[in-house]
Amino acid sequence: MKHIFISVLLLVTLFLNAQNNLENISKALNSQLKKELKKYPRNEQDSFQVLDFFKIDSMKNLSLRVKWYNPYIKQYTVTLSEVPLEKITTIGKDINVVFFTEENSVKTTTTQIQANGKASTPEIIYSNMFFTEINKEQQNRRFRDKIIKIFKKAGYEISFEIWYD
Repeated sequence: MKHIFISVLLLVTLFLNAQNNLENISKALNSQLKKELKKYPRNEQDSFQVLDFFKIDSMKNLSLRVKWYNPYIKQYTVTLSEVPLEKITTIGKDINVVFFTEENSVKTTTTQIQANGKASTPEIIYSNMFFTEINKEQQNRRFRDKIIKIFKKAGYEISFEIWYD
């Protein structure tokens, strides 16, 4: 009976630890994104909004929903990006911090909203790049290394190939 209790306790501990490690992925990404939002010039702050910060659902899909406003055509673009964590293979940076995945693993749903509030039919595109919208901070290799480490603790091995500032 004692062995069963210890086994159950061990399983519960492992489950809770895995959940915490998953939450640490979204916490680290959200922390960096919030820090960078403060660096947007005022006119860009008005045109870019995070509608739903990074979150990981019960199916272990990472998602982010943002909205951009284009004043020239008076139109909003709402983008929802989703990717299964197990499909992420690499983190990289050029202009934006990007998660690269196995082919067509990222689902991006884009909706255009006109000035009168009329929304277009959502357009769904599948690709191998998940754009994090993290792009303001330079020399942020520590952030990259932190993300790689957090993914590893959560059971996902990712690497990096490019990291340009």
